[in-house]
Amino acid sequence: MSFYFLSAVFIYFSLYSTTNFVASDDVRYPAIFLPGNAGSQIWAKLNRSSVPHLWCYRHSDWFELWLDVRLLLPEVIDCFVDNMRLVYNTTTRKTSNIDGVDIQIPGFGQTSTIEYFDSSGLSYSSYFAPIVRSLVALGYTRGLNLRGAPYDFRRAPDEQEDYFLNLTNLVLDTYNNNNQTKVVLITHSMGGPFALYWLHQITPEFKEKYIRSIITIASPWGGAVKALRLMASGDNIDVYVVSPIQVRPYQRSAPSTAFVMPSPNIWSKEDVLVITPSKNYTVQNYDEFFNDINYTTGYQYWLNVKDLVDELKPPDIEVHALYGSQLPTPGVFMYNQQTFPDLQPVVLPDNGDGTVNMRSLLVHEKWIGKQTQDIKSLELPGVEHLAILKHPTTINYVIQVLSENMAIITENQYDKLCNENPCDSTNNEIECNDLAKLPNLTEDILLEHLQRRYKLDLIYTYLGDILVSINPFKETNLYSKTIRESYRKSLKSNTLPHVYALVDLVYQNVFHSLYKQQCCVISGESGSGKTESTKFFLKQLMYLCGGSTQLEQQILQANPLLEAFGNAQTIMNDNSSRFGKYIDLKFINGRVIGAQINDYLLEKSRVVIQSTGERNFHIFYYLFDYLPTTMKEMLHLTNQTNYKYISKGATPKLTLPASYDSIQHSNKLDEVINAMGLLGFTDKEQNSMFCILSGILTLGNIEFSADDEGFSVQTLNEENTKRDLAITAKMFGVSSNLLMECLTTVTTLTRNERVTRKYSLQSSQDARDALSKHLYARLFSFLISKINGTLDTSCLSNKPYYSCLLEIGLLDIYGFEHFENNSFEQLCINLANEQIQYFFNQHIFRMEMTEYETECITGESLTFTDNQPLLELFMAKPIGILSLLDDESKMPKASDATLVEKFNYHFASKRECYGKNRNNKLSFTIYHYAGKVVYNTYGFLEKNKDTLPDSVVDLLGNSRDDLIYELFNGTVRSKSVEPYHTQKAIYRTAAEKDAKNRMTVGAQYRNSLQILMERMSSSHPVFMRCIKPNQQKQPNLFDETFVRGQLRYCGMLETTRIRKEGYSVRIPFAEFIQRYGLLARDKVLNYTGSSCASILESAKLSCWQIGKTKVFLKYYHPEILDSMMNKYREAALKIQRRFRGYVARRRYSQLRLNFRKSVDQVYNFCATIEQMNVQVLNTLLRLNDKLPGKPAVPFPPARQSSLATISMLPASTVTLPTKNIHTQNSAHTNKISNHPILTEKVPSSTAASTVSSSSIQSTADYDSLLTNLTLKYGSPTDRESCLRWFRDTQYPFVIRSDRSFPSWFHGSITRHQAEYLLINQFVGCFLIRISESRFGFSLSFKAADRCRHYMINQLKNAKYNVIGEPKVHRTIDQLIEYYKTHELSNWSGHLTTPCPADWSQYDLQSLSPQRTNIYQTFNSRPYNTLSLPVSCYSNSESATDIILTARRLMSSGSLGSATGKLPIAIVLPNKH
Repeated sequence: MSFYFLSAVFIYFSLYSTTNFVASDDVRYPAIFLPGNAGSQIWAKLNRSSVPHLWCYRHSDWFELWLDVRLLLPEVIDCFVDNMRLVYNTTTRKTSNIDGVDIQIPGFGQTSTIEYFDSSGLSYSSYFAPIVRSLVALGYTRGLNLRGAPYDFRRAPDEQEDYFLNLTNLVLDTYNNNNQTKVVLITHSMGGPFALYWLHQITPEFKEKYIRSIITIASPWGGAVKALRLMASGDNIDVYVVSPIQVRPYQRSAPSTAFVMPSPNIWSKEDVLVITPSKNYTVQNYDEFFNDINYTTGYQYWLNVKDLVDELKPPDIEVHALYGSQLPTPGVFMYNQQTFPDLQPVVLPDNGDGTVNMRSLLVHEKWIGKQTQDIKSLELPGVEHLAILKHPTTINYVIQVLSENMAIITENQYDKLCNENPCDSTNNEIECNDLAKLPNLTEDILLEHLQRRYKLDLIYTYLGDILVSINPFKETNLYSKTIRESYRKSLKSNTLPHVYALVDLVYQNVFHSLYKQQCCVISGESGSGKTESTKFFLKQLMYLCGGSTQLEQQILQANPLLEAFGNAQTIMNDNSSRFGKYIDLKFINGRVIGAQINDYLLEKSRVVIQSTGERNFHIFYYLFDYLPTTMKEMLHLTNQTNYKYISKGATPKLTLPASYDSIQHSNKLDEVINAMGLLGFTDKEQNSMFCILSGILTLGNIEFSADDEGFSVQTLNEENTKRDLAITAKMFGVSSNLLMECLTTVTTLTRNERVTRKYSLQSSQDARDALSKHLYARLFSFLISKINGTLDTSCLSNKPYYSCLLEIGLLDIYGFEHFENNSFEQLCINLANEQIQYFFNQHIFRMEMTEYETECITGESLTFTDNQPLLELFMAKPIGILSLLDDESKMPKASDATLVEKFNYHFASKRECYGKNRNNKLSFTIYHYAGKVVYNTYGFLEKNKDTLPDSVVDLLGNSRDDLIYELFNGTVRSKSVEPYHTQKAIYRTAAEKDAKNRMTVGAQYRNSLQILMERMSSSHPVFMRCIKPNQQKQPNLFDETFVRGQLRYCGMLETTRIRKEGYSVRIPFAEFIQRYGLLARDKVLNYTGSSCASILESAKLSCWQIGKTKVFLKYYHPEILDSMMNKYREAALKIQRRFRGYVARRRYSQLRLNFRKSVDQVYNFCATIEQMNVQVLNTLLRLNDKLPGKPAVPFPPARQSSLATISMLPASTVTLPTKNIHTQNSAHTNKISNHPILTEKVPSSTAASTVSSSSIQSTADYDSLLTNLTLKYGSPTDRESCLRWFRDTQYPFVIRSDRSFPSWFHGSITRHQAEYLLINQFVGCFLIRISESRFGFSLSFKAADRCRHYMINQLKNAKYNVIGEPKVHRTIDQLIEYYKTHELSNWSGHLTTPCPADWSQYDLQSLSPQRTNIYQTFNSRPYNTLSLPVSCYSNSESATDIILTARRLMSSGSLGSATGKLPIAIVLPNKH
């Protein structure tokens, strides 16, 4: 039910102080209100001899029976039902009250009892009150020209003779008391058929003299299917504490229920209304229906009332019919054997207003032409059966009918009510940050504030909790490091509006797990700054995450890559997104752990043609602007103007503001290549992508001409065509002859032969362009899939912490577009914007007002532009624009002109948002929320079919290029079109011969939009509205007219009002108690509204309301409550800190005791091993002496233990091999070598022999392959494991050609040893070492204040980068050279000189993969047991624990430097 009455409050207060709204000669027609079912109050007096229960009253004075909600409590509901029940007399065929119950209907002739359902007069029971109060505010008087005609709604019209007599007298009395002015009847719901019955009984002369017209609101002229459920199983009308079975006796006993059952005049005998396992019921077998539900009296009711409104004849007076639509309404009830008829059925929805079916609401249309008086109607899409009485459109319509000269309620008059709200701020400063706090709010004031803020470069403004951004078209200082840090855990009241503040709000919701799913909707027209806002949003979000993995940078680097391939310059925007994307970020414990990008409808037609003043995708121009000459030669690229695909638009280079930093724009292609490297694209894939781009451009230059028969052949300029064809074939990896054959002929396979048919000239050109578009689109999908493969964490679904996963969605979709020539792409783009606008309206207006009604809250009621009818125009099946487009695409003789004819036939006279263009047969007009757009249908069908000749698919599916082969064999998948559980490869193969089985572009797009809306609807949304200040894309220019238009169609004024007056924060009781319960201090709380109220009272907040199940707060209340909760959180942190410290100290004491015991045990064990070694060596020496002529027994070489800590001892005290090690500095790398198409890193021949391809492949991204590396090498925290990883995967990339290591490499030293070496060096001195805790390297360098350490990671494509930095490097040498001229994050200096390594101190052999034969001559050096190796391990299981303990102690240096060369264990095998 709809219970709020803000429309009337608006009118009342806005006109309260205003006089003379009505002209002096205005005729005010008096009104009589006829309520619907349950719309009249019923009073009762009891004198009963028996009652259902002991606690039911037997005797009483007059009391309110309907509707006293206290009588609906479960304990007394049976008493209420028994008192309301009627008894049927089969002889008189009439009903009567049960014995001992007297009934009266109060308030006849007055409006008090029809304004509210009960006598409380509270907002939750509002009925006709909004209309009555509005008319009173305009000068009407209750009881004089506003009269009520309530009746006993339990009975049907045939039992209401006295009522209709009283109604006739009431009309006469009202007519005479208002200067003999005709009366207007206003009915709702069942009141309409009641009035129609009465109008059929009175004479035409009476109607002509006394009645002017009838306004029927939501009238069930032909009944409603919902009535059948009342008869069968009962309906508790959403009162959850009441069982439907309990109220069924009363509902069945009321003849009025039978009166509104579906009429055979409206429903046919084929229309099934109730489904059961044994039988289906229609209007033709109601007798069987009532017999099967065991209530035959109901059928007698039906026989009595079915002819009361005879064939639904017209009333012969002027009719104004208002009705809601497009809401799920019961259409069929489906029972199973167990549920029929006593349990509730499954409801199959129909169209209607939620209660009455549309076919019944539209009966008045049948009266057109059958009476002389006018039949007028007004449909209110999305407005519910009861809510329509409170709708401002309804109120204004009634006002217009009652007096043509009466003033209509305007927005400015509504504003007067807003000014009196005590919750509003009295801030009158013109630079107010939150416009919802302004005391006066009109469109002019809103525009003035935005303009003044814009001139001060304050481009961000709040409208409550909605952020508005105005594109400055210039660089600003709003995004510095200082500013971004100031928005970490900031309070909205303490900071200026900013996109960073919105990010902080969203992230804090994730950090505190307030919402499982959130989505940020950034909307606005093309050129308003959505793409830039998305980048700032993502950058700040990753900054707040502060993760140590590379994932954050990978997420950020996806943007420049997608911009290059998916954005282009248009007339409206220099960097317009020509595709839509939804970025889904996944978080656990406040850390991002994965992401997914879903793309929507790339505008691939831009590849082959652009409008005047526009350009192709950015990536094509990057090739010419930034590629070195040598690379251009390899790609066979010449001058940019030589390529038709990028010169048709004749657009100059991208125009940039003078203040734009030219250094930042120095090489966009380098950014793209770097992003590819960071996101895991291999050099081979990058080479193929550049070749595809070059091939597409060259393909566009291939010309065709027609022969004498009109068929396509090569152009007369054979030399140029052959050259371009050869280049294209080379780039695509196919035969040039086959390529030309595919472009000029089509082959059809029949049963017995192959038929080849030549293309016409136009067909060849179309085939060429289709190939270019398809190849580019598949390349773009490959980009998306590759990026998702790097960012995806779908494997987390099998992990136990998946339940902790939180998500943030970020929508960046193309803005609304209106060009001189609008084609299929603009149609799809604008449809997406309509969906976003609808989503905005749903969450800002409709859902909020619905919550008010459900929770019985007095809230703001506003009108807004509902674009649902337009969405129905596009999305409806089977008669919608997209459905008709699909149907026409399947017709063999269809054309773009026949498509328009179908559109005009179905929509021209039936849809207000559709317009027919009489002067152009290839165009039609759509009236969008943002304005009128004329669409040219030329090419619509071909673009919707999106077909590619099978011969071309076969040709490219056998390409020599691996990437093209992959694209045309369906191995890469996209996640942008179909649901996850039905997803298929988007790359079609030649096996898909039947075009009918392929989804059209329109169908794919409709599905993708529906999936997008489902995702967003399941999330908590935050909104950011982007405004474009002018159409010239100039800074410091604010076009008032242009901005005003955007504010209007976006509904900004209405949005601000509902944020100002409404309650945008709605929290369930339980969640509110859990979140803010501490604020109640010592009070005992339970999950009730009173407990929530006590919390709010303790917090001394005002302007809140308590609903049935939720707390309703202003948008600024949560920030105040959170600030009050901070002191409790800080206190909790202190308690936790002290307790954890206490626990840690106790644990440390125990560990220290265990450590001392372990040290003693290891010393004793090592002493035993030493004695055993001496004995074994002596025995071997004696055996050697007894074998003359035999070579000496080989022994392992003497070297430092690879598990021992390297002590910083003088060289003379360490025994190491005497091999001379030379160092070599890296040579300067040519700048061109950065481009993957020219060079490819190949290990030296000496090194390559020691490394297999499988081991190089194992150098994949650390995060994604950590498990595989651990299984292969051991734990990354173990030094030996890291050494094995280095020897197997990194050695060939580090070692020099002379088998020496570079000067900057220091092997496997520790962090502390690195700091010891760097402590006395100059700032910028650096070294690189093997990481101690991961499979990677560490960069250590001397800074001004201390030594710093950064981790270096190797990606899947074998490239390197410093974790947390965006730049990717092919080698570590290039990484070092780069940071000699570029800054690292959090450090303003540069690397200078390497810290030289003293290899006499380091373990060289442990780094080399070439194993030295361990059986060397022992006599070549002095014997020293302290320098024995660790290559022989104990076979004794009893010693295992001690060996492991010793390993840990020695590797950490805990045993001291004296044991630095002790072996772990040397016990010879038993057989020796």
